[in-house]
Amino acid sequence: MLKLALFVFDRTIEPAWLLAALSAAERDRYARFNNRKRGREYLASRWLLRQHLAGQLAAPAESLAIDYPTGAPPHCAAGGFYLGISHSGPACLCVISNTAHTGCDIEHIRSRRGDPRRIAEHYFHPDEARALAGVAPALRRADFHRLWTLKEAGLKTLGRGLAAGLRRPRFILRPALRCIEPPAPGDWSFAATEIGVEIDSARARFALAVAARTSTLAIEFERLTPADDTGRARRARLNTAWQIAIGA
Repeated sequence: MLKLALFVFDRTIEPAWLLAALSAAERDRYARFNNRKRGREYLASRWLLRQHLAGQLAAPAESLAIDYPTGAPPHCAAGGFYLGISHSGPACLCVISNTAHTGCDIEHIRSRRGDPRRIAEHYFHPDEARALAGVAPALRRADFHRLWTLKEAGLKTLGRGLAAGLRRPRFILRPALRCIEPPAPGDWSFAATEIGVEIDSARARFALAVAARTSTLAIEFERLTPADDTGRARRARLNTAWQIAIGA
């Protein structure tokens, strides 16, 4: 089972409401950020990951020991959880699993990112770039973000970033999602979707993807928001339709 959680750090939420859930070391690191945007991203991701784990382990969020090894996904020894984290602007996504290495990605779908065809030609496999160029313009940007998030989620499962390149893993989106070439040998599962979120009185759309080194896939998805200034979280189940690809 993959358990996903979403948090949107909009202007109605005070940073002080989140700090109580962080460890002392994380609070110290947050205080040292000079870049406000990077600091908010760090705070949001650590609060979400800790609160999501706390809900599974019935333990205080600030007490959990989370490891961030170089070249590997985060890990929590308590419960044996594999972890994944991603953020895009004010939106943050995390995934936890106690059965498989996992990764996730979230990207804001917006028009000012540039021409998807040109970016795909530069970063994606040639077959994917050609397929994207052949899609109707009204669908192209959403397809581009779906491919990007699927690729990043797969790479994060291996503890890799964009420096590893985006030609692999390789996918077909239509007529149904298929993984043509996984990030590494073995069993893999992928899922992708889109959601709309209200942020500061405006509607925004995000592409989401999750990857796991397993031959079976089940997903639970919830949204977390701070309940008060103690760092505790409210939880609301999200019912989302996912495109799923399973195979070696």
